[in-house]
Amino acid sequence: MIAIRLWRFDLAIFDLGLPVVDGFGLVRAIRGSDEHQSTAVMFLSGQSEPQLKVHALALGAADYVTKPFDPDELVARVARILAAVTREASLRTDAMTDPLTGLANYRSFSRSLERELERSRRYELPLSLITVDLDHLKVINDEHGHDVGNDAIRLVARVLTAAVRKFEVVARQGGDEFAVILPSTSASDARQLAERLRGEIGAQIVHGVRLSASIGVASWNRSSLDAAALLKASDEALYRAKRAGRDRVEAAMPDVAPDDPVQ
Repeated sequence: MIAIRLWRFDLAIFDLGLPVVDGFGLVRAIRGSDEHQSTAVMFLSGQSEPQLKVHALALGAADYVTKPFDPDELVARVARILAAVTREASLRTDAMTDPLTGLANYRSFSRSLERELERSRRYELPLSLITVDLDHLKVINDEHGHDVGNDAIRLVARVLTAAVRKFEVVARQGGDEFAVILPSTSASDARQLAERLRGEIGAQIVHGVRLSASIGVASWNRSSLDAAALLKASDEALYRAKRAGRDRVEAAMPDVAPDDPVQ
């Protein structure tokens, strides 16, 4: 059971008669884990009762093969399931990916933010959010064309991706706006990263145009903020940066946890 929760896999093949927990129990455990919602399950059992097959399929099993079985047929059934898993994974990836940059799209970003906030609450860890807006994209589009504007967007995406750790999420929220989710990152560390990102974006030149970005930073630390409020705080900090002249970083006011005394 522990191995099932620790490892990711595309297909699990179970017998019904297992020690400690039966195959049906293992399937329920997999389906109850967020990490394995898309995992395919196949039963390989010596029990051929129709009601068992019906129950297995009702639990979401992709197939139920009885023993004894023909090896070639089993291989063909496994290949069919894996092909379907691959197709579904590709469709899910497309649905969660921004086509221009290859980054997570807004839908994927929203899910990741909710998941990381729940993890931060559970383990009492800090969480920070950076919102990045490419300055003057409309001017770039108007003066140099949308192809150059798209080049600028892709370049910012590469800068952001190269600057963060693998478990941090970089997303394109739409247009010229990006977001970076920083698990286990304090407000001060997020501010330092934001300043570094601003400098690295400002060092980029696209078709003779030097880029710049306005950045907002917000952090959660055992407070009552939900995902929407954290995103709003980061957005408001971003707009303060834009109103103050762009090409700068602004941070949201530190939030106050419900049990914290107001200073």
